[in-house]
Amino acid sequence: MEEENIIILKISDFEIFSNGVDGGHKYIVAQVEFNNEIRRISIIFQNKSDESRLNILNSLTVKGELINDGNEDLLMTQAIILDN
Repeated sequence: MEEENIIILKISDFEIFSNGVDGGHKYIVAQVEFNNEIRRISIIFQNKSDESRLNILNSLTVKGELINDGNEDLLMTQAIILDN
């Protein structure tokens, strides 16, 4: 990860999605303010242990690599949940 692409976000409203059954991964989608605009972001976690915590959290702070390829949506990869 390049250090300049690493960001920390506080997320208070998010939806949980899964990309498969049984062995699949969970990820979240939320709305965030980015460069003075409200943008949708998908957040993909580095560890399954963080994914398993999603159902019990009402809000979370995440740190990860931001990918902004100019599309409407943002992507964060290699995300970890920071203890609140």
